[in-house]
Amino acid sequence: MFLYKDNRFHFSNISFCLPDNVYLNTACDEYEDCIELHPVDADFRIIIFGDYSEGDAKQFFAKGEDEACYRWISEMTTVTVGNLTGYSLSYKSAHNAYTEYRFDIRGEEANVLGILVHGKTTLDMDETCRHPAVVALLQSLKTE
Repeated sequence: MFLYKDNRFHFSNISFCLPDNVYLNTACDEYEDCIELHPVDADFRIIIFGDYSEGDAKQFFAKGEDEACYRWISEMTTVTVGNLTGYSLSYKSAHNAYTEYRFDIRGEEANVLGILVHGKTTLDMDETCRHPAVVALLQSLKTE
């Protein structure tokens, strides 16, 4: 569960701020612990989630190559925000395009904080991830 304290959302040892000009869906059902954002000026969603996966974030993406329903459209990339390091990967399914960011956390119920940016397959995910809402969210991440 996310804790809202001192104008920041906290999940385990990571906190973040919501970007401006987004609709907030608190009935997100993609993950047990998640917040869904819809930028007012764009046709994609941002899902912030806590997840438990075997191994760390890097190992998760390495294992994911076995998923037959997804096609990788980028190499796994290291993402550094302040003193926080994670990984990102872009992929497509038959109907959607995704860029997923994963950061390892210390938690009993989850070991990853993820940010999933997704929309229709026609989206250019590099361009989508440069949208001000995505950039602001990523830049707001910090360890506690």
